[in-house]
Amino acid sequence: METSSFTGGDSDVSGLAIALFARMPFAGHTFLDIRVPFGLAIDERTDAVLGNVTLGAHHIARAGRRLWLTVGGAVGLATLSSQTHHHSSYEPVGASRAYWDLHEYFPSILPIHARLGAEAHFGPLIARAQLEPVLYIPLGRNEEYELAIQHAAELQIGHGIGGGLRVQGMALPTFDNVSVRHAVTRNLYVFALEPFLTIERKLTFLRAGLLLPLDEELGPPLDHTWGFRFSAGVRVD
Repeated sequence: METSSFTGGDSDVSGLAIALFARMPFAGHTFLDIRVPFGLAIDERTDAVLGNVTLGAHHIARAGRRLWLTVGGAVGLATLSSQTHHHSSYEPVGASRAYWDLHEYFPSILPIHARLGAEAHFGPLIARAQLEPVLYIPLGRNEEYELAIQHAAELQIGHGIGGGLRVQGMALPTFDNVSVRHAVTRNLYVFALEPFLTIERKLTFLRAGLLLPLDEELGPPLDHTWGFRFSAGVRVD
């Protein structure tokens, strides 16, 4: 389970995103992936949404004693529609992750998500990098193709129990012209920092972080908005 929440420092708007996900071994180091996202938007009323469910796969390859590479992708199901949901019911939910995985809470699209990742170990240090372009194929009244390029880098100290800093960005080069109403329109880059703590054991893992958005719309952190992210899971062999 992965959850994130945010509140606006100068408004009564808040959002909560919850994603249930599974990574199932298929062959060797290849895994089948499924994510089922839900959301709550709280303003003058509370609205619940089912985000765009995604199905995909990824493969992890060892590229040396200390380096692992990940390649994969996913296709989304268009379960969120702008015709059946008001924009206020999904905008705050996507903002709770500084718009990371925005396609899960963007209406009237069929998302195609590619994933590239790397993880390197240097003694107690762990470095990670992600590059994930997402193509938004329009459906229904939506007429515009969109492209999002999400990317992140992390540096962690400690293995079983550790902490570190994540730097993430969302490049939205085509979002100056969007058919459906959304708060992210014309915000072509979203940047955020996340200090985090993690605990990893053989069968379980926990991770918690404080999301600090720095872009003009969501930032400055702890003033205009702030967010909290938490994920937990178990491994079943």
